[in-house]
Amino acid sequence: MKVVSAQKLPNVPGQSLTAVTVDVPPGDVSPPHHHAGFVFVYVLAGTVESKLNDEPSKRFAPGETWVEPPGTLHASMSNPSKTEPARILAVFVAPDGAELTTMKQ
Repeated sequence: MKVVSAQKLPNVPGQSLTAVTVDVPPGDVSPPHHHAGFVFVYVLAGTVESKLNDEPSKRFAPGETWVEPPGTLHASMSNPSKTEPARILAVFVAPDGAELTTMKQ
């Protein structure tokens, strides 16, 4: 995960906007986790499969997006390709200083 922008939101005291890129290697699968605040995700390259809460997994191609409201369980995110990497841009609006990703216990 690489932070590309981080700033406090002057019109929303106590909240920050943080944008990160995440590279997802071929075949990689993330464990279940939660994110702080609200998350908007944009697929930059490759294909990503995402499963939120108990919903069915969905595949996203470059230019496609999804959102994760506060409290969402990100049950998994994977790159279904065995050869091509994937990359996403994730934009968080979360409390100042919050840990952006917490693995499910």
